[in-house]
Amino acid sequence: MNSKRLRIVGSVLVILAAGSILLLACARPGSPQASSSSTPTSTSGGGSGGCASGTVHMSGNNFVQNCVNIAKGGKVTLVEDVPVLHIITNGKWDSSGNQVTTKEPGAPTIGNVNISSGQTEIGPFPTAGTYRVLCTVHPGMNLTVNVK
Repeated sequence: MNSKRLRIVGSVLVILAAGSILLLACARPGSPQASSSSTPTSTSGGGSGGCASGTVHMSGNNFVQNCVNIAKGGKVTLVEDVPVLHIITNGKWDSSGNQVTTKEPGAPTIGNVNISSGQTEIGPFPTAGTYRVLCTVHPGMNLTVNVK
């Protein structure tokens, strides 16, 4: 009877340890792949103030670049560097940690675009201005799109 209980307790501990590791992997800010120098940032040629130019990379739980500059009528390319689900839509996370899913006038409708690998485009952005995009899965994952 004691060995049976020990096996059950051991199994529960293994499951809890695996769950803790998965939780830590999802909760940590950024990822080693996204912060390494080999990850392209697309900030040259038209980028200003550290904003990307047309292409934004996504780590496990954030945009690697928090802003992107594009020309009027252009699209933003989102590149998934880590195979994690992101659901992209119009809006932003506010300072209280709440989603504000509003679409600014002139912004294209970005309706829950699912990305878990590869890359996808959002847009086109036909009107000059500043627009906000968020990931509904990851709190605080905001992107500012500057259209000039």
